[in-house]
Amino acid sequence: MIRKKNMKVRISVWLAAALILTAMTAGAFEASEIYIKAGRLFDSEQGVFVENQIIKVIGDRVVEVSASLKIPEGARIIDLSAKSVLPGLIDAHVHLMYLENLYGESNSLSMQGLKAVLMEGDALRALRGAARAKTFLEAGITAVQDLGNSGRFADIALRTAINEGSLIGPRLRVSGPGLSAAGGQFPGLLHEHQNLVDYEYRVIRSIEDGIQAVRENVNMGVDLIKLYADNAPNRAPCSHLQNYKGSQVPIPISTARW
Repeated sequence: MIRKKNMKVRISVWLAAALILTAMTAGAFEASEIYIKAGRLFDSEQGVFVENQIIKVIGDRVVEVSASLKIPEGARIIDLSAKSVLPGLIDAHVHLMYLENLYGESNSLSMQGLKAVLMEGDALRALRGAARAKTFLEAGITAVQDLGNSGRFADIALRTAINEGSLIGPRLRVSGPGLSAAGGQFPGLLHEHQNLVDYEYRVIRSIEDGIQAVRENVNMGVDLIKLYADNAPNRAPCSHLQNYKGSQVPIPISTARW
């Protein structure tokens, strides 16, 4: 019984991905109408499956869902009458440009981060991020929020390529480099090499610099701001941003409300 349930879940997720891939690839964003016949459609508002639904898609948007929807003569139809269909899933915290090795001696944050900065670089990381983004979509995850650890705005480049149709992937919301105290998340880095942190994080040194950092990221086109308020596991907190002793956190946050 468990195996059958798992199989049904996998089929449903695969169908969600197939639906999006079919409707949104190569000329994805042209305003063409597609009608999908769904044998069973999951209604996430009610938490139930409803049967024999017709889904109307225009361009990259689902505009109507109904059991009585009329399909025009000659319209493009995707027949999933014998299948179960899910809405696209959302992953709110990913790092498409950063892959950690969980085992071995090189699994520390510093070693993984420095490898990404010094041995991979933004171009290779963006290419690998593109491959990972495609696997998310194929698994039925149609929207992703990428939160830092993407070099110097490699996430912006990936989002642009997906939006223009050059790459297949989910919708991306990206933060650019996260705002961090000295050291970023590279614990143990020697003083003479602290400049390497700037390739992965936007180190902020004062309230005013925090405001400027927000403006820099907004200017580059980010969708949101990521702030490492405690900077763990490093020992240098953002004391001018932490929520104690007259916290100034609202200052950069209010700046970020663009």
